Amino acid sequence: MAWVKKNKPNLVKALCGANYDVDFKIPAQHFVNVQDDARLHCIALAHPSLESERIFAVAGPVKSNAIIDILRRQFPQKGYKHVLDDEDDLVVYESVQRAEELLVEVYGTGFASLEESVSANAAELVN
Repeated sequence: MAWVKKNKPNLVKALCGANYDVDFKIPAQHFVNVQDDARLHCIALAHPSLESERIFAVAGPVKSNAIIDILRRQFPQKGYKHVLDDEDDLVVYESVQRAEELLVEVYGTGFASLEESVSANAAELVN
């Protein structure tokens, strides 16, 4: 929060204030909740069965409008607009299932959803 206030990055500022151009475009990507990412780092360091194994921290694909839809539900007064995001990210991570299994084994739950991740972040940023 302090970093955003200090540096005022255009993307974050635009999304948090719903003041962006509908031609604004971010390519389709994949996401992971920062807490899940940290948990997987801890698991990779300490889990007895892991040795020289690559674990991909990828919860799933995401498009700009998926994030905007969540923000629209959470903050309807902001007037978020849909953007042009018709491209899909076709990258597939084969090892994602292993990461999910490790999260469930060690922490009792898998990856946080996009809705949980966006809501937790937006609660601090959108006013």
